Amino acid sequence: MKKIIFAIAVMLSIEASSQTLGLNRFKASEGNMKYMVFNNLQDALDIYFEVVEANGFFYKDLYQELYKDEEVLLSFTIRNDNDAAVLFIANRPVGGYILEVHIIPNDKNMSVRNSKTADGDVFTYYFEPIK
Repeated sequence: MKKIIFAIAVMLSIEASSQTLGLNRFKASEGNMKYMVFNNLQDALDIYFEVVEANGFFYKDLYQELYKDEEVLLSFTIRNDNDAAVLFIANRPVGGYILEVHIIPNDKNMSVRNSKTADGDVFTYYFEPIK
């Protein structure tokens, strides 16, 4: 029972700390990251676009091709007053896809996620605040 109450408290604190809308459907979380796992890419894209649109962006104005040569297929950053949410859709090593949302402070530079490229190199995604 204590584990359930703790899990609910953690989920509520993550939800309350971020102003990003549409994250309430994300059931799994690890630290500052919430995620959902999908078997097919279209399902991951549908949720990704719903979150982007719920935060006032029209995804067709953000036309992006899927990245073909690395683990991360798509990324987008939503900046809020107190934080930022960086969204990633990536291939999973065991098959399928993962949609990640990293909630980070919006006032400092930081590395957010590593992604392996097709040739085996590691590429790091960074967040840089607007000054």
